[in-house]
Amino acid sequence: MIQCPLDCGVCCWNQSSPPFMPYELAGLPANLVQQIDDYLTSDDYDDLARCIWLNGDGRCAEYEHRPEVCREFERGGVSCLTQRKEVGYGPL
Repeated sequence: MIQCPLDCGVCCWNQSSPPFMPYELAGLPANLVQQIDDYLTSDDYDDLARCIWLNGDGRCAEYEHRPEVCREFERGGVSCLTQRKEVGYGPL
């Protein structure tokens, strides 16, 4: 399995908030739903910002609760490598 290097997180850039599908929110703890809602309605909201769950070392702060699309993202796949190249990161 390919491991993401520390401090990468390129897949979470330009996400702003975790990209949940509506049906996924029902299984999410209420405090996390509230955190997302608070951000989406705040003056700090920026739809091109990094995901609010992306922590300083390029990891998901709420990994166990991450959205389905994040779970299915292929580390080292075409999208991953394309995004890394676009920001000047080398291959994994």
